[in-house]
Amino acid sequence: MNDNELKEYACRLGIPFEEIMGRSRKAEVVMARQVWWWFLRDLSFGYSEIGRMFGRDHSTVIHGVNRVSDLIRLNDEYLNRYFDVLYF
Repeated sequence: MNDNELKEYACRLGIPFEEIMGRSRKAEVVMARQVWWWFLRDLSFGYSEIGRMFGRDHSTVIHGVNRVSDLIRLNDEYLNRYFDVLYF
């Protein structure tokens, strides 16, 4: 996984790459970041590894991945936007 793939995802969402990698707490940025973490986890990246990529603690990544998993189970329509772009 490289930055170019994340940059493409960010571009399709209309969110600057730097915001996804940064500390922004805007809802749309947080969701984009957490969906990307979920995607990386689905590709068998470890929580600590993902955390290092984003400058976060592994427990933050666990929380984000669990949040996305919960929203998937609820078939959350807001989440669908992020997955539509992810699997474009």
